[in-house]
Amino acid sequence: MKKRTKRILIIAAAAALAMGIGYGLLEIGLRPNILAQGEVLLKNKAIEIMNKAVSKTMEGMTDAGDLIQIEKDADGKISMISADSIRMNRIATESALSAQELIEKLGEEELSIPLGNAMNSQLFNGMGPLILIRVTPVGAVGSDFRTEIEAAGINQVRYKAYIVLNAQMDIMVGTSRQNVQVSNEVLVSDVILVGAVPEMYADLGNAKSFLNLLP
Repeated sequence: MKKRTKRILIIAAAAALAMGIGYGLLEIGLRPNILAQGEVLLKNKAIEIMNKAVSKTMEGMTDAGDLIQIEKDADGKISMISADSIRMNRIATESALSAQELIEKLGEEELSIPLGNAMNSQLFNGMGPLILIRVTPVGAVGSDFRTEIEAAGINQVRYKAYIVLNAQMDIMVGTSRQNVQVSNEVLVSDVILVGAVPEMYADLGNAKSFLNLLP
């Protein structure tokens, strides 16, 4: 009886060891897919966090509505459109701080994907044991803003302003580590300007300070 029990235990231990080795080898073979899917999952979550951070910042600012300034000449034609760089920078900075806080909380969690997903199998999609993915923020979230202008019809232009957030994170699966860079633009101002618009303009949006319209 004791020999039989001992034999069963040995067989069970051997089976468990074989399964563990098999799972480990399978994970190593699938690690590139796991990292790739983990990167997609992390980017989606990071973009969601960034959008939420900008929205939260905009809601908390009572003076965030007027982000552009418009000047007209004596004939009522638009002569200059300027971004309110002070407010834009404040929104960008506070959004980055909020995003940083949320991303650090994300780093305290463990993301996971089902093994079936890592196998790129439609049959086993969403099935199998969960593979844990750890997230570590790298550095602070960077912030910037940019503006753009485009024709919106006869005697109309459309002016847009975006907050740009950039973050770096590491994802780890087992002993493998991969750096993930996420950049996201969030629209914070979208204005249609109606009136006589010059045919030519100089787009200095990259200077982040003003946009001149030349007659």
